[in-house]
Amino acid sequence: MAIEALRKVVEIEPKFGQAHIKLGFSYAHAGMPQEALHEMERTRELMGDNIETLICRGYVYAVVGKADEARGILREVLALASREGIKPYRVADIYAALGDREQAFAWLEKAYEARMVENEWLKVTPQMDNLRGDPRYTQLLRRVGLAD
Repeated sequence: MAIEALRKVVEIEPKFGQAHIKLGFSYAHAGMPQEALHEMERTRELMGDNIETLICRGYVYAVVGKADEARGILREVLALASREGIKPYRVADIYAALGDREQAFAWLEKAYEARMVENEWLKVTPQMDNLRGDPRYTQLLRRVGLAD
């Protein structure tokens, strides 16, 4: 969804936290770090610091180059995971954005073993762009049934 369309959604429904998350991701991928961070803070205000919003913030921090902050959030996520459960695919998002391929693939393997529904997005999600050139990614796509 284009940034302008997401801005309209946020304008119409300013308390819709998921729209702020998507807008933050879009800004991060468009090279607009200040706007991305602003949307993540707005998400935090609206939705709190649950595991999902922490993962999203960690991912955006990593994308915009705030690696130390992203790692700090990742530590929080992993600490919460033992109590709340976690979607391994989402943890892989943060590791991939940080450039930590080994951890990203370890978490993607957990997602594969758990048959996570998010695996269906592996071929198109921008969160995995840093992994696409790795042969392990192509192998994973084949195992999931998404290879050309």
